[in-house]
Amino acid sequence: MISREHWDRWAPGERLVVAIVTACLMMAAAFIAFRTPPAEQKTPSKPQPPSTIGRVTQPSPKVGPVSINTAGQAELETLPGIGPDLAREIVQDRIRNGPFFSVDQLKRVKGIGPRKLEELRSRIRL
Repeated sequence: MISREHWDRWAPGERLVVAIVTACLMMAAAFIAFRTPPAEQKTPSKPQPPSTIGRVTQPSPKVGPVSINTAGQAELETLPGIGPDLAREIVQDRIRNGPFFSVDQLKRVKGIGPRKLEELRSRIRL
């Protein structure tokens, strides 16, 4: 611990360096403490599931309405009348204009008119 007399002898630039080094050391200690699992958890007791990295998986069938604010292209394609091009347009519109605040805003997507919106209304949600 640094006493007040020693701290006051240092120039402000030196105090800043000491404060930064101390903060870095504390962050490193916290990182190591939280990263290292307890000894009893180091060896898994059951086999781990195979990795899915690099594999294309089919989306699981969803129950209930599809969220037009979070669904990806593949999930949007499960809706009736929505093909790859229209699903891509919905995702691109969401990226350009932000999330939909009402289901009616889906009409701003090229290719979705009042009739298609009414067909989709019971199958989509925000």
